[in-house]
Amino acid sequence: MKIFLMPIWPLLLLTFLYSPQSLSAEQGYCPDKGGYGQEICKKIDATVHGNPEKGCPGKQSYLSGGNCYTCPSGYKRASLGRKMTHPQACQKRGLFKKEYTAASFQKDAFGCPSGQFKHKRKCKSCPPATKRQHVAGIDSGHCKVPKEHYCDPGLVLAKQPPNNLLNRFGNWLGLKSRKLCSEPFDITTFAANAAGADEAAEILAGIVNLVIRLSQQDEATKEKVRELKKKIKKKQLAEAVAILQEFDEYNDLIDTAREAGQVSVSIGFGGDASLGIGTQFEFGLAVNILPEELVKYGAHSFTKGVSAGIDGSITVGIWGNRFETGYSQGLVVETNADFGVGVGVWYSYFTPENGQPELLGFTVSGGAGYSLEIGEYNEVYTKVK
Repeated sequence: MKIFLMPIWPLLLLTFLYSPQSLSAEQGYCPDKGGYGQEICKKIDATVHGNPEKGCPGKQSYLSGGNCYTCPSGYKRASLGRKMTHPQACQKRGLFKKEYTAASFQKDAFGCPSGQFKHKRKCKSCPPATKRQHVAGIDSGHCKVPKEHYCDPGLVLAKQPPNNLLNRFGNWLGLKSRKLCSEPFDITTFAANAAGADEAAEILAGIVNLVIRLSQQDEATKEKVRELKKKIKKKQLAEAVAILQEFDEYNDLIDTAREAGQVSVSIGFGGDASLGIGTQFEFGLAVNILPEELVKYGAHSFTKGVSAGIDGSITVGIWGNRFETGYSQGLVVETNADFGVGVGVWYSYFTPENGQPELLGFTVSGGAGYSLEIGEYNEVYTKVK
């Protein structure tokens, strides 16, 4: 087998760029949210205390400017003509005493005590560490929970599969409201372990060899690749595989994947356009090895990250499961000036039904064009046709 020394730096860079946000919080804000598999605890109802009081209760409570103020023990209001906000609003009791001090705000004279606010004719308050929520400058009657309390201790925010528009755009825009609380999952741990394993390195080397071979610009190879695309588009998959089998690199990769217990290999063609955010389309052939099955697929992805450029590419992937219709997410590192090689690490989504994400596989792309992708995040929908 031809061995291409697969650089480890792309996977190490992914490790640096991707680190899930671990949250630590005290329980108690939301009894039905914030737990494993539950929605985040983002807001709660304010505590209702009763009706607002009118006037200033008690002998030590003084009305001034519509608010109630109190003087410290042993002091009284210095003068009816002096505002209670004055630094000498209170005078020490006793004949001829000339000692003064400031007053303390007590409450709105026609509202609620200090620490409470009036909402819909009731006095309400927010628990410690939370804040009143305003919508267009108006009290909503809810309290905003700090980000560190969105989930129970030890849980993190997990994206949901983009199987509807709200989830898709929520993930793309980074909206926390579309996420659920789950246990931590760090894809870079899997990537780093795989990058350090001799078996995984051999598989990646085989993928790179095939990508480079299919990307060669000699007329014979270009003609075979053009014919390969036609066969895939017409769903003449057995004939497409026959073309691939003319390349030793393809046969070596299938043998290596089979020996390593991998389940499927994919060969796709596509292109993308991005400037920070972008989109990508791909069609291709997937070979399910055990048992053998040939399928045609189409894939569409949204991308987000440090990226810029337009390119076309050949992508070869190795997968631990059978190639089926579904959603996946991944991180891609690629540099491309006229031609370059990029590495992608792909994993599934957390759902309460299926549990923690799983590492799905690796891809290597050879692109023709000009681009730079550093830690680009991708959400992909793949449909087997």
